[in-house]
Amino acid sequence: MATQTPVPGNIAERFAPLVLSSGQKHPYLLYGTAFKKERTGELTALALKHGFEGIDSANYPSAYEEALAGDGILGSGVKRGDILVS
Repeated sequence: MATQTPVPGNIAERFAPLVLSSGQKHPYLLYGTAFKKERTGELTALALKHGFEGIDSANYPSAYEEALAGDGILGSGVKRGDILVS
């Protein structure tokens, strides 16, 4: 018979963010910029404006437009220090 490990009852404890060695909190959910092509900047800005605190723009040239993700960050009005970019 399998046993279950109890989980904290407080949802804030269950989904507490991971704190990186830099002290920055890793968001629970990241916005992925893959395959957005020429809309990468626009959609990245929109994601940040709607509450995303992390952007995944991994260096994979055929899937990501990193420069456009940067444009989206600049155009979002969100401070760069307030988001995690991976």
